[in-house]
Amino acid sequence: MTKLIFVEGVSGVGKSTMAQKLKDGLAVMGCTVDCFVEGDYTNPIDFYSTAIFNNNDYASLLAKYPAYSADIEDNTTVAGDTMLVRYNNGTTPLFPEPLLGNLRSREFCCNNTAEPPRVPLPEYSRVYKLVWEQFAQSHKRVDYIIFDGSLLHHPLNDMMRNYGASHRQIISHVNMLAETIKQLDPSIVYLSTNNVSEQLKKARLNRGQSLPSTAQIQFWEERKKADMAVLNQLSIPYEIYDVSHGNKYFLGGTTMPKLFYQGHGSFRLATDAGQIIYVDPFAGEGYDLPADIILVSHQHGDHNQVQLCAQKPGCKIITNAEALAGGKPNTFNIDGVTIEAVEAYNKNHNPAECVGFIITLDGVKIYACGDTSKTAQMETFPDKNLDYAILCGDGFYNMGSEEAAECARIIKAKNNIIIHVKPGELFDRQVAEQWDAPNKLIIEPNQEIAL
Repeated sequence: MTKLIFVEGVSGVGKSTMAQKLKDGLAVMGCTVDCFVEGDYTNPIDFYSTAIFNNNDYASLLAKYPAYSADIEDNTTVAGDTMLVRYNNGTTPLFPEPLLGNLRSREFCCNNTAEPPRVPLPEYSRVYKLVWEQFAQSHKRVDYIIFDGSLLHHPLNDMMRNYGASHRQIISHVNMLAETIKQLDPSIVYLSTNNVSEQLKKARLNRGQSLPSTAQIQFWEERKKADMAVLNQLSIPYEIYDVSHGNKYFLGGTTMPKLFYQGHGSFRLATDAGQIIYVDPFAGEGYDLPADIILVSHQHGDHNQVQLCAQKPGCKIITNAEALAGGKPNTFNIDGVTIEAVEAYNKNHNPAECVGFIITLDGVKIYACGDTSKTAQMETFPDKNLDYAILCGDGFYNMGSEEAAECARIIKAKNNIIIHVKPGELFDRQVAEQWDAPNKLIIEPNQEIAL
């Protein structure tokens, strides 16, 4: 059964970022996910740059522009006796002039002129309801569909700006929409801020935009009040997450750093504050983000290509030599990131020249095994309460996937990821799918997940 998730909040709180993180996290768990961020013209229930026509006017449009009739039909949503034609993909027009001007003059939602809206409020709600009912009956069958701002953000902006709608009218409209999709188990993730003005200013500076005007700040402060009024009367469940401090994003109460898998034994970590850590650089792409820390587990050529990584001034490079300096495994604390060297060895890897790492960042503990087979120290890892164990499993230079699964059961991490699965290849999904480990996550090259 499909479940709907709406990510909501005023401008600048990070709705699109949260929507993408939710998508990535659910996909790693093996779920099928569709995600529509704000401005996506393929969104089946929300409308950006969309013209409205009745049957007769639509027929006249097709007759007037026969050369574009097929393209017009491809970008049309039929809602009962109403036709909605999308004419932009983001900021890119889908049609040339004068057809584009004709479509713009019949805008359904956005009203950037002093003219009254083309569609009266009751008609606006009626058409929206028809579209949502149609979606509920014919939506794509996936596990989750995530919408960025489609239930509150965009409709409330339309209703407040175009119609000066009251809270009562807005609540009625949103609950009407919620009723049409109740069989899809909808819920809301609401990103809240205690200071709308400061949040909006920070977001605009980060985007390279001009600071908001007094009128714009007042609008968004009123929007926040309207959001709260709707949530208090909403017929579907919601959770509120405070993103006021440090612009951090929350899911289940934890901050979310990222892992980007490059392939083979190489991956990149990013902290919530933007620190970049490369582990065993060699394979794939994605070395362009300047590194704060580079970790090298041993000096085989498929793990030690430090020169691939862009580096910040003062970047810390910790190889097996530093990790085992003094003849013992060492621990490093670098700007809030803790790196603990641990055992790594097998018949192809000398324990005096190889290490694994336990990396702690933003409260998340990640075990990167390097090249190894089962080690005695792994028996102590359950006490470390690891969040992720990243294990090799090629069965040629290192342990195979069966032994890696045994290690996963010993280590007892919350999540287990297999990499380094086939010599000479970035990845082998078949090996990963057949890997019999508990709490297994499959990550492919060039995929990034929120931790």
